Amino acid sequence: MQITALLNSTIKELLFDIIQQAFFSGESSLLSKIQREEQKVLKLYLTQDNIENFIHQEQEVRQTWQAWCDAGLQQISPHKAPILCQPKKLRQKLPERVYNIWANVLTGKWTLSDLSVRMKQSVLPLTKSLVSYIDQGMISLVEVTDLPLPVTLGKVTSDVQTEKRKTSALIAGIDDSPQVCQLLKEIITQAGYRFISIQDPLEAIPMLIEYRPNLILLDLIMPVANGYEICSQVRRVSVLAATPIIIITGKNGLVDRVRAKMVGASNFISKPIQPKKLLATLAKYV
Repeated sequence: MQITALLNSTIKELLFDIIQQAFFSGESSLLSKIQREEQKVLKLYLTQDNIENFIHQEQEVRQTWQAWCDAGLQQISPHKAPILCQPKKLRQKLPERVYNIWANVLTGKWTLSDLSVRMKQSVLPLTKSLVSYIDQGMISLVEVTDLPLPVTLGKVTSDVQTEKRKTSALIAGIDDSPQVCQLLKEIITQAGYRFISIQDPLEAIPMLIEYRPNLILLDLIMPVANGYEICSQVRRVSVLAATPIIIITGKNGLVDRVRAKMVGASNFISKPIQPKKLLATLAKYV
């Protein structure tokens, strides 16, 4: 039941994001791509018993997007988290009771969708009630880092903990291409991080356990063992289970993202690798 709920939630979020992306990019081909990806998801992840449920959810997403557009909220993602930027100004605009409620929940920890559940109201009117303050800069919308998996980490000696505090974060890059590994090394080390390259997928798990990096960059398409398999294996190792895993891929289909999320990926970076985007992702998770 939990896996099905997670899958349904992930599909809804991805569908909404794809539709929103297509709206702003003007790519009509992207909209038709949605139907193709949906069919892949249906075949790979859903049984006949819950296909109707999936179709119903897809229809809900499209209705939500239409209502979103009708309300003039096209540029706002319900998957971003509101945070107070100018509390004094906002306090002057709202009754004390209302301000106190907002001050407790607009912390950047919960997305608009999360808040709608917590506050027991639809995300649309909730967002509409905040949009004027967002436009005035009193409230900002920020990305929310995926929550770590609920695991128990292995014990780390005090010496290792002290050493980690003395050194910069260690980033592991798993890619069978020497050129990609060299590019990652140049970008990451110039930014002040340490970097370890792993070109043989079969050596990935032993080396990750030995070095215990702060973040893992993982190529999706590799011989012998692909990124999905390695990601799944990493999540079974207690000392690595909460380590952020960023998938590097040229495949941006819905089915690929759903599958990667299901095996524990934290986020994605598209090829070709853009240094600014890569470093922004590292800063977000490390």
